[in-house]
Amino acid sequence: MDRRVRAVAVFLLMTLACGGSGSGPTPIDPAASATLIVDGQSFTPAKNGMSALNRGGGNTDININNCAGQSVNLSLLEPFVVGSHPMSRTYAQFFNSSGQWDYVQGQGRGTLTFTSTSPRLVGSFAFDMPPLAGTGATGTKFVQGTFDVTYGNGTACK
Repeated sequence: MDRRVRAVAVFLLMTLACGGSGSGPTPIDPAASATLIVDGQSFTPAKNGMSALNRGGGNTDININNCAGQSVNLSLLEPFVVGSHPMSRTYAQFFNSSGQWDYVQGQGRGTLTFTSTSPRLVGSFAFDMPPLAGTGATGTKFVQGTFDVTYGNGTACK
């Protein structure tokens, strides 16, 4: 899928997830946790803004969202194994009120490591993310963090 079409589709999915009608609230997972640091500044994800969504066809999204305009979305191709995940099978995005930044393989740092894949997805990531043209974003962001999430129904931030 064209990178821009995919970016718009993910943005719309996240926009709807953070305020759309959805299929009902996602139960808050009391064990969910995440950290996120963008260019040295940390932000705290909302307790109901952390989940993984299996989109079928071997595709899974991990979303870390503060439900106030900042989020990271990792789109991954399965299978997942403990250890490093191949970066050729990873697409990452960072959104805030200024625009969108995307991880592009071969343009700087990019790591994704799983420490557990069942029954929860647990791991860490670090990416250099160039700005996506036409979104208002400027300058490359370095985005890093950790996640410990379960699968949800895609209606984060309810």
